[in-house]
Amino acid sequence: MEKELWKGNEAIAEAAIRAGCDCFFGYPITPQSEVPEYMSAHLPKAGGVFLQSESEVAAINMVYGAAAAGANARQMEAARAYAAALGLAFQLRDDMLDVLGDAEKMGKATGMDANKNTFVALYGVGECSKMIERYTSEAVAALALFSDTQFLSELAQRLALREY
Repeated sequence: MEKELWKGNEAIAEAAIRAGCDCFFGYPITPQSEVPEYMSAHLPKAGGVFLQSESEVAAINMVYGAAAAGANARQMEAARAYAAALGLAFQLRDDMLDVLGDAEKMGKATGMDANKNTFVALYGVGECSKMIERYTSEAVAALALFSDTQFLSELAQRLALREY
């Protein structure tokens, strides 16, 4: 056997892959270790799923939800893709409603984000509408690995068109 020299964190990540790890859910905080970096590059090559979330709480909730539902690695990735696309479409629509929405219908003042770097400020209303369509389509497409997806599909579509 040939000797190899490894960084400690990379050796841990490679050992996990060789031991059968097929999923990584994590949130790289500063200072970030080499573990997520190594896993993101090598786990998919080994047939696994690497998922980087927006927070530690989101990462562990993804693991709990997928495990409780008995999902396999591909379904976990599809669920993550659905949630990410749905979240972006929701935020885009929220930013648009701050500009175009009816304060009475929404139950809150509009124009509150006028001095913020929102999607509308960065891309404009027209481009945001196109992005909502794209992310909503991506969310619905991510459901292909599951059965009985009518509710989640309708949820994505209704959130994209919401008026409040």
